[in-house]
Parts: sequence; structure tokens; C-alpha cells
Amino acid sequence: MTNPAGKPAPDGRISLDVPDGWTTEPRRQTVGELAPHESRTVKFTVRAPQDVDPRRYRFTARALFGRAAYETSAVMWGGVGSFKNVARGRPATQKSVAYDGVPARAVDGNTDGVWGRRSVTHTREPESQAWWQVDLGESRDIADVNVWNRTDCCGSRLSAYYVFVSDTPFTGTSVEETLAQPGVRAYYQPKDAGTPTRISADTSGRYVRVQLTSQDAPLSLAEVEVMSAVPR
Repeated sequence: MTNPAGKPAPDGRISLDVPDGWTTEPRRQTVGELAPHESRTVKFTVRAPQDVDPRRYRFTARALFGRAAYETSAVMWGGVGSFKNVARGRPATQKSVAYDGVPARAVDGNTDGVWGRRSVTHTREPESQAWWQVDLGESRDIADVNVWNRTDCCGSRLSAYYVFVSDTPFTGTSVEETLAQPGVRAYYQPKDAGTPTRISADTSGRYVRVQLTSQDAPLSLAEVEVMSAVPR
């Protein structure tokens, strides 16, 4: 908590809302008067049920200082020991190949985005709604999809794109066809991809596709990681 004002803040109360079945100690804390611009930290001990499902959970902190009420929340994982990249080494394909930028480079475990180090994919240029995809071999629980952009140049090309997830093979080649395919989950990313851009999918599927909406840009990827939570 921080008092941004130039005068003292009154005593306050802080409580933490947790998911059903979870416990928090204490349930509520009292905070004494905060001096102008003073910051203070309040700690809660939160425990998950022993058999908690491995997934994201939302926690909400509520604060009341005099007549001023504040609320903030955060999403965190519970019941997870680690995360595994289930795309690494799996068969990958793409709409076209240019300059020997084969699709396997995006599942080789190397996130280096420099073309000269031979870990970046490339389609023909120009290419219409270029795509890259991977077959995970079986339906997997997917927490996040991490899309790694190249870093040497041309990073703005990987922008305005979709990440698609499906239990069945993609049957279309255009964005419109894939959006219309039954059972496909779509995650649109309007901005340039980062290193990485982390997409919270929270779904399951066997096939993952990255596809540009551009009608004339090539697709280059340094890596695509499909992260699956490993229970404790």
C-alpha cells in the first residue's frame, strides 16, 4: 500500500479473497495511519487444497481506508510443479519455405532470433497469410504459447497475427477458413511479437498454428513454445 497524498491516510483494513477451498491467514489485517507518501507491505499466508487442480487462480485484495475503497487482483498458478515445452522436437510445417528457413527451426529449443545462426524460419516473400504449425502428437493441456520473434531485423513483420489451437488438423489455409473451422480456439495478437510474447491459452489441443493476417508478408519465427503444466 502507498499513500500518494500529501496528508496522512486514515487507518484501513485489507482483506484477501481466495478461490473456494483455499485458506488464508489472516482473513483480514488492520493497517495503521499512513504518513504522506508512505508505503507499507501487508503479508498473507495462502494455502491451496492438497488435491488442487493445476491451473490459474484469481486472488483479489480489497482495501478500505476511511470512505475510500480499493480493489486489485492477480492471477497465479496453483498445483503446478513446473512447465514443459511439449512442442520441442515435434513435426512442424509451414505454408512455404524460402532461404532454407525450414519450420523445424521453430521447435529446436533455440530461441536465438538471429538469422545467421540458423534458428529462424522463413516463408516465401511475398506470401499471403503465411502460417506455421506444429503437431503435438496428441491432445495436450496447454497453459501458454510463447511466440519468439527474430531479433536481427524485420521484427515488425510478425504482427497482427493469430495463434490457433485445435484438436483436429487445420483444414483451411486462410485466416477466415481457420476461424470458421469448428472447434478452433483463436488468440489474436495485434502488436509485434516479442522475445517472447506469452499468450495465455488455458485450453487443450493437438495442433497449434501461428498465422499472419497480412496478404503480402513472409513469416519468420525464432521459436514457438507450447507450455504444458506439470502437476506437483
